[in-house]
Amino acid sequence: MKRRSAVLLALLVAGCPTLFSQALEVMESSGYVETLLPSVGWRQAVVGRQLPEGAVLAAWLDANARVDFQGSTLAVGPLSRVLIRSLQTGQVQLSLTAGAVSVTSVNTAFEVEYRGSLIRVEKGAFDLADGVLRPQSGTVTVSEPGSPVRTLGPGEYLDLLSRKTGPVFSDPSP
Repeated sequence: MKRRSAVLLALLVAGCPTLFSQALEVMESSGYVETLLPSVGWRQAVVGRQLPEGAVLAAWLDANARVDFQGSTLAVGPLSRVLIRSLQTGQVQLSLTAGAVSVTSVNTAFEVEYRGSLIRVEKGAFDLADGVLRPQSGTVTVSEPGSPVRTLGPGEYLDLLSRKTGPVFSDPSP
């Protein structure tokens, strides 16, 4: 009996690696949203799906998703692609290669790499769309190679494509 239980437990662990590791969880998904899971392949992003390190979340036209990590959330907009680089207790590292995201950090620090910039928020929120970073609450820092760290708060924005800063209610276009 003990041997059967051990074999069953081993099969369960091998078949469900995210049960015993850190993972983002899909909370909402509308339209066509896919996930690329390591060693599994592309699958539809259904509610409850676990996204471990190395997974990709991709939202197509008119699609979006919201995922959770320890009470903090990441919303992914249409035509977006996010790579989950690292998941640790208290810290998430992502790469946004296309599209838009909104991060609300409660107990977890989020670091989002976007076109060579590293955006970090802990206990705050920001939106990143069309290359424009807009803090919603808390303090957001932006690190770039060879430049001093920039700190932004609500009411400010940073155009990461042209590196132009200013108040939110200004026109961010050049």
